[in-house]
Amino acid sequence: MVIDKTRAKFKRKDFIREHLIKEINKISLGVNRKLDTHSFVFLDVPLPTTVQIAEKTHKLVYVNRIGRDRPYLRDEIVPMEWSQIENKKLLLLFRKLQNNKVYVYKHIGDKPMKVRIKNE
Repeated sequence: MVIDKTRAKFKRKDFIREHLIKEINKISLGVNRKLDTHSFVFLDVPLPTTVQIAEKTHKLVYVNRIGRDRPYLRDEIVPMEWSQIENKKLLLLFRKLQNNKVYVYKHIGDKPMKVRIKNE
């Protein structure tokens, strides 16, 4: 009986986490659709998080953009996994997207420019 309660608790946390990830992807896709681009969605202020390097070693890194369904670290080409981001940081990332604290690069003429959605 106790085991079933703890399993249900973990499933609920996983559900919330998965829902947040889906919402983050939906918002980033919506930003690209509204601005008619297919580029990364950059955060105004990079999100600091820790990544486990070895068994007991952690490194402070910064998530600064979201590509197709994946977050990217600053100065990195390869995307990171959603599982590497802590729950609280994932919620902060969602709130930044929700509050339009993001921009994309769009070519206007020959120059790439930072473009964001107007707040209504």
